[in-house]
Formats: sequence, structure tokens, C-alpha cells
Amino acid sequence: TRKYLKKFKRGSPNHVDVDVDVSAHSKQSVEYPNCWSRLLGLYCAPQVKFYGNIVSYFAFLFLFAYVLMVDFQRTPSIAELVLYFWLFTLVCEEIRQVRCCKYNGHCLENYPFSKLWNILDVISILLFCLGLAFRLTTKLLYPGKIILCIDFVVFCLRLMAIFTINRTLGPKIIIMRDLFFFMFLLSIWVVAYGVAKQGILIENDNRLDWIMRGAIYEPYLVIFGNFPENIDNAKFDMNSCSMNGTDPMKPKCPVLNNKEMPAFPEWLTIVMLCVYLLFANILLINLLIAIFNYTFEEVHDNTDRIWKFQRYQLIKEYYSRPAPPPPFIILSHLYLFIRKLGRCDASARETEFSKKDFRGKEEEEQLSWEALMRDTYMISERQAKSQSMEGCIQDSSQKYNPAESSLSSSQIQAIRWLNTSKCASE
Repeated sequence: TRKYLKKFKRGSPNHVDVDVDVSAHSKQSVEYPNCWSRLLGLYCAPQVKFYGNIVSYFAFLFLFAYVLMVDFQRTPSIAELVLYFWLFTLVCEEIRQVRCCKYNGHCLENYPFSKLWNILDVISILLFCLGLAFRLTTKLLYPGKIILCIDFVVFCLRLMAIFTINRTLGPKIIIMRDLFFFMFLLSIWVVAYGVAKQGILIENDNRLDWIMRGAIYEPYLVIFGNFPENIDNAKFDMNSCSMNGTDPMKPKCPVLNNKEMPAFPEWLTIVMLCVYLLFANILLINLLIAIFNYTFEEVHDNTDRIWKFQRYQLIKEYYSRPAPPPPFIILSHLYLFIRKLGRCDASARETEFSKKDFRGKEEEEQLSWEALMRDTYMISERQAKSQSMEGCIQDSSQKYNPAESSLSSSQIQAIRWLNTSKCASE
């Protein structure tokens, strides 16, 4: 901070006070902390907590994958019990974050459901609890494993949060929000074409799995080039389908005429497929590319601001987080619980990042540094504006405004054109 304070411009109104403070600080004797205080400060630093939690999370995913693929027995093994205990520590941390947030006014925005990562945390924990409840029963052992496998995917998606620390990739995560809007538009066309096609080809099929396959699965694969063969009479094969839908391994045959050939209007199904491909595979895909391009340019222009905001939120979160990573974080939770029972929390040190207390000269240095950053930002904005094309044209027009009253309109336009050409060449 002091290195930046010495760079204040002479025109700043706080210049004299800041120089006095810096010189006063330099004359005073600085008391350096001992080794234990340094180690404790390093261990409790938000950056160290962040990297520790990242390593712990990778270990958790490795243990989760090992249990699902190698060691998933009817009776829970030691590795599986360790996994359950690990998740219990994660649940305790989520509960601690909820309790630390005071539900008054805008404080609701700090935790519960305002962030994507917290929503993923809640979904992953609920799915794990549901899968564990199924897994502990004999009849629902395999469905419980399926739910746990889906839950593993949600836990892996949570890894995207680590990219917020990166200046380049962090702001680009915002682009993913456009994908949900696109999937909604795409689902409209998929369901519309799939239901119409299934209703025209098949009559009264009561098998839910084959209904979903014909109404949603096959129309979705058409977008990627897997064209259906059941809409064309030339490729109809009686052996590839079941007449009454009794064979669970074959789809039901379409409505047949007296010649045992499909009776559906072939021209209509082909026209429907062409219109569907026109809108879904050409229009919507190019619309997605255009939306991604627009969002990327918009985010790229404000990358530094978005990244600083994400970094501030990350530092704010890990500042108030206990230092030990899961599963060792349970020790901090036990300590906080015992301290709460002993009613010692009133005299405890406040760990909220937004309520950190700066006293005396630290507060003066903080305010001076903020003023310096403000002045630097305003100067950079003025320089960028003056160097832009619009600023150059505006300055030139202001210079020639007094003389424009004695000139004709054609001469004024010629002068403005020359100034524009001069600014473009510069």
C-alpha cells in the first residue's frame, strides 16, 4: 500500500496528508510478528484455504469414483464409510454457512439459492442422501447406485467453480447461461416433431420406453445426422418391428394397409422432417453460435471487472471459512459448537469479511489506497476517451465551432471531413 501511496499526483487534495502518514510510518519502529503468528496467518489466508479445499475436493471425487466402480458391496466397506463421513462434513459446512447468514434484508443474497454453485451443492447433497437411502435397502440397491452415479456428475460440475480464480476462464463461465435458453427453444421443436411423427406412424403404443424413444430420443439424434428409416416406405422391413408391440426388444410396426405396407402418408412425414431440420439443425444452431459470439464479446470487453468481482466474492467466502479442509473441517465445527454451548461467541473475534475492523493508521492507509485507485481509474478512462475516434472528432468540432459562423455549410462539412480523416490516420 505504501508503495502506491507515494505515487499520488501533486494535484490530489489528499497529497499532503498521505505523505505525512507515509513518512510517519517510515519513522516508526515496525513490530514484526513471530514465527508462530506468521505460520498461523499463512494457514488462515483465503488463498491457502482455497487451494487446500481444491485438493480435498479432488480427493473426495477420487474416493467417490473408486467406491462406485470398484468397491460397491451390499455391506458398506471401509472406503464407503469414509465417503459417507466425508459427505457429512460437507453437509456440516453448508449448515454453518446458512446459519452464519442473517436472514434480514439483502443478506439472503449472500448464501442460499442466489448462486449456481450453492444450488449445485444442495442438489448434490439431496441426491446423495436419496441414493444412500435406496442403497441401504436390499431391493433398491442397484437403483441407489444409479442415483449415486448421477450425483457424481453433479459433484464434478461443481468443479467449474475453481475456474473463477482464473482471469481468462473465470468470466467466460457466464456464457453457459445462454445454453439453457437455447435448450428450451430446441426442446419445443424436438417435442413438436417427435409427438407428431410418433402419432402418425404408430397407433396406440402403450410402452413408455418406446414412446420416449420415438417422441424425444430419435428426433434429438436427427440433429446430429442420425436420420430415421421408419418414415420411408422403401426401407420398411416387417422383421424389424413387432406387429402388436409384444416384443419388448422391437418397436411396434406402423399402421399397415391391405398390402401389408405402411399406410401413413409418406410425403407428409418427409416434409415434416425437412422442415424440422431446417429450423432445428440450421436456424437454431446458428442462433446458438450468434448468441455465444455476442455474449463472448460482451464478457470479453468487461473481463477485468467481472473477474475482480468474482475474485472478491471468492475471497469473501474463504475468509470466513474454517481453515482445515474437509474432512478435517469437522474439528472446527466441533470447536464452534462447543464454543456456542459455552456462550463464548459474544467475545469471539468477528470473522465476517465485510465486517473487518480497520483501526487507526490501517484505516487511513486503506482509504488512501482506495482514493488512489479511484484517481487512477478516472485518469485511465479520460485517456481512453480522448484517444478514441469519437473524442478526437468532438475535440476538433469544438475547436472549429467559433469559426463555423462565418463559413458556409459546404465549407463546414469539408472541414469536418478533413478532421475525421486526420483522426483516422493518427
